[in-house]
Amino acid sequence: MKSTLLQTCHNQLTPYLDHDWAIGLSGGCDSVVLYHLIKSVFPQKPLTVIHINHQVQKQANEWETFCENLVTCTDDRFYARRIECTKESEEHFREKRFEAFELQLLELKENCILLLAHHADDQKETVLWRFLRGTPPPGLLGIQPVQHFKGNQLKWTIIRPLLQHSRQEIEEYGQEQKLQWVTDPSNSNTKYTRNALRQFLRSNPTIECMLFTHERLNDYHELFLKLSEPFISKRRHISLSALAHFSAKDICVLLNLWLSNNTHPQPSWHALTIFVEQCLNQEHPLLNLNHEWTLIGSAENIYLENTIFFSEPPKEQQINSTQVEGIWGAFQWRFVAQKRNIIIRKLKPDESKKMGNLWKKHNILPHRRAYYPAFIDRDEDKILAYGDIVNNISEELTCLPNLDIVID
Repeated sequence: MKSTLLQTCHNQLTPYLDHDWAIGLSGGCDSVVLYHLIKSVFPQKPLTVIHINHQVQKQANEWETFCENLVTCTDDRFYARRIECTKESEEHFREKRFEAFELQLLELKENCILLLAHHADDQKETVLWRFLRGTPPPGLLGIQPVQHFKGNQLKWTIIRPLLQHSRQEIEEYGQEQKLQWVTDPSNSNTKYTRNALRQFLRSNPTIECMLFTHERLNDYHELFLKLSEPFISKRRHISLSALAHFSAKDICVLLNLWLSNNTHPQPSWHALTIFVEQCLNQEHPLLNLNHEWTLIGSAENIYLENTIFFSEPPKEQQINSTQVEGIWGAFQWRFVAQKRNIIIRKLKPDESKKMGNLWKKHNILPHRRAYYPAFIDRDEDKILAYGDIVNNISEELTCLPNLDIVID
């Protein structure tokens, strides 16, 4: 048992030795065992240890102290983040927990590997729960051993080294090593769906056949990915014109696969169906995925865009004589000198007609054009600047998007 878990840890993590590592430490058996395994296999590897305090259980602060004491005897860095959970649901806890992990890594300014202690029993619970919820096929692949994430300011990767091992194997290792851990009493409360599923799986061992089905589903997924690669190879857009012979349902399946493959949130099947139908009807729908990403549709393409870029900017903004910097939509602007009567607004239709060659030259896609700020000299009724592509007063003005809005 000991050698098997140690070997797994060695095989899974050796390829990532050149990266910085962080580990999520809850204080429970799984994360304590993972921490012990890493310190045993890679004793010289420095770790950043992150504990998320949900502040829900009355013992929450005791668990935080337990984790801190566990790390104190090492050279590893320990960080505890306390989160405010406004809903009593597992999904909400998970969302807040991942936000906290990302914020902590962002504060440390580290693009690193985050190690989590999910195991095979977690996988079974996840697949069964998603199946019961009617999750589309990509979601039935369950928890992935390696996941890559990219936010506006941070790239990070999650690795789950113990995903192929059972809860029993992990507990037996902990007992063999005489490790101590904390136990969350809410884990036995079946009002939480996860716990109810856990009890069901323990009392129905024949459900093990589900794992075989899950493995085959992964095989089919890999084949489907290869076959669909010509249609979903771009990270930030998918061509509808290339899918002219596909049904709306098939396009929805490909969109789900595309989003899943790029680790983006997946909308409900109902919302996705309406979105695709609007695209095929030559409308220009927007489908918000979360605070970070939005799908933008047209008759030719579907784009994945930063949500903030499409937040509605002010209709018109007057720059007064004392104002030297500001924000308009997703753009930040700054004046070095200000001697003009300037307003910021969208382009008018007659002004837009003159921008055709510039839009083409700078690859400003149609759905973005209304979200670029136009700087207008009010006295002369003249365009002084347009976003970051036209600037006739460059000695006075800088205007740049405050996020990455490049489509590859």
